[in-house]
Amino acid sequence: MPREDAERWNARYQSLIHTSDMDRPRELLVSFAHLLPSSGWALDLATGLGASAAFLARRGLTVVAIDISWTALQYARQRCPSLNLILADLTESPLPPKEFDVLTNFYYLERSLFPHFYSRLKPGGWLFIETLTERMEELLPGQIAPAHLLKEGELYETFKHWKIIYYNEGITQGHSGLKAVASLVAQRPLNPWRTP
Repeated sequence: MPREDAERWNARYQSLIHTSDMDRPRELLVSFAHLLPSSGWALDLATGLGASAAFLARRGLTVVAIDISWTALQYARQRCPSLNLILADLTESPLPPKEFDVLTNFYYLERSLFPHFYSRLKPGGWLFIETLTERMEELLPGQIAPAHLLKEGELYETFKHWKIIYYNEGITQGHSGLKAVASLVAQRPLNPWRTP
């Protein structure tokens, strides 16, 4: 199955390489860029073509970018040679055994990773998440597996013990039409005794 997933994503990214929207970092990251440290380490999960990873690198961070697609990572390398790229299926591979200052997770939902975000971020580290919600069923009925869609309030509930700077759920305009998303910017608690 992972090989089939990789081939599917390779084909998808090959078709998206010349799409201008794929050359822009995620708006959530840009909007809250003032929170980013000027140095340190960042982890970008399911990096795709690397626009957000490159944005983080330009801000002075050392970036580890992970994706299942070799096609996407090759393009990300051309975009930003300083990226540290890892070809991996996040459903099977553990996250890098390091503490990061920033962790980003855009449009990839693997709930089993959520508990690891706390241990992979330094106290005070920043988490940026945005992904689709079950309201996508209203917009594209039957086209996305329910397991890949957040339930109403799920993201907030999962990270409610963190310092949440921004949270929003709703329908917004995406590059290919309307999309239903949940967005979160949160800081890992500084107090080591306060765990999620």
